[in-house]
Amino acid sequence: RKVADTHYNLGLVYLMLASEGDKKEQEEQPQTPKISAQLREEYRKKGITHYLAAGKCFAGIIAFHCGVDSETIIASTTGAEASLGGGKTTGMNESELEFSNISHTLKVIRSRVAPLQSSSEQAMIDDLKEILDEIQETIDEAHTAKQAISEVSEMKAQAKAAAEGDGEVTNADGSTTSIGFGTASAKEAIPERPMMMVRRKKKRDEESVMELETKKAKSE
Repeated sequence: RKVADTHYNLGLVYLMLASEGDKKEQEEQPQTPKISAQLREEYRKKGITHYLAAGKCFAGIIAFHCGVDSETIIASTTGAEASLGGGKTTGMNESELEFSNISHTLKVIRSRVAPLQSSSEQAMIDDLKEILDEIQETIDEAHTAKQAISEVSEMKAQAKAAAEGDGEVTNADGSTTSIGFGTASAKEAIPERPMMMVRRKKKRDEESVMELETKKAKSE
């Protein structure tokens, strides 16, 4: 149990460091010390790796108290389990695939311990299963938060480029996005359309004058 708790606490610390780095990255103050994207990614990977190790330890404890060989619980994924809760991996980069594989591995372990019962330690077994659920949620949220931060950073860069007229922004995936309205010379090349002046028609005024003259003639 101490080994499991150690991995759990290390995972917590590393993900907190990554999260703190993400927050500083979003701050506008230039004097705020930043944590590089590479270091934040390293913290995140170490965090979820320790969380997976903790999950395996907790699953092993569950197996032991339920009279099951722990090796069968934490063994590699079988062919039948390959698609368990797995999403699409097409187009993922190396980091995203690593997150996906760790998440899937824990899902398989949780599915294996789900039916296990203990006649004498059921309360503890239920608590450990809840911890596994929380670890799964933390790992999945870490990946989601990483994607969200990347998207926000991209949008901020595009907004800044649009304001400064840079014209082009490099996105997180290496692609570029054209922003802005071109150079000053390009703007000058576009002819300005003359403002159209619309005169108000005086037809109604002319009709009123004619009506007055007709009434005047009749009265005379």
